[in-house]
Amino acid sequence: MKSEHWYITLDIRCGEYEFQSSRVWAAAKPATLNQADKHANSYAKNFYCDRAETMNDWYYFNGGEVAVRVSNVLPCTPEEAEVLNRFT
Repeated sequence: MKSEHWYITLDIRCGEYEFQSSRVWAAAKPATLNQADKHANSYAKNFYCDRAETMNDWYYFNGGEVAVRVSNVLPCTPEEAEVLNRFT
């Protein structure tokens, strides 16, 4: 399946706190799930800063104080993307 809009959710751990961050990726041209997943992982790898250590699908920053991983990558319609962009 190809889509121009993808909804990406990241799991984030910062010390003892856990939360999620979401965003909509508007691809320049329709992308496959594999391409969207690669984009999501690139986004997660650079979420906190440009130097991350990787272990078991998690990206660790600041000596392990902050950890980020991709939770979900889902296609969405342009209409859904517009609504999601208002709240993410």
